[in-house]
Amino acid sequence: MPNTNPPASNVDNFHSQVAHLQSKAFVDFGLWGICLGRLNLKEIAALDKAAVIGFNFFLATPLIAKPSSWFTTIKLVRRILLI
Repeated sequence: MPNTNPPASNVDNFHSQVAHLQSKAFVDFGLWGICLGRLNLKEIAALDKAAVIGFNFFLATPLIAKPSSWFTTIKLVRRILLI
C-alpha cells in the first residue's frame, strides 16, 4: 500500500522512497505508485518507467467527487500504460 510519506505520486517521491528504503532493507522490495485521478494523471507513465510494481487507485477519495470520473481515469491510465 502506498502509505508512505511522501506518497509515491510522482517520480521524485518514488525515487526518494527507494533511496530511503534501500539503506534499511535486508530483502528485495517493490513500491506501489498511487493514482490520484486528475491530480497526478500526467505522472503515471513516468512512474511506470521508474518501475513501480503497480498502481493503487483511491476510489473513495474526496478529491474526485463523481464516481463516474474514476471510470474515465481508469480508462485513461490503461491507455497510458497500454494495458
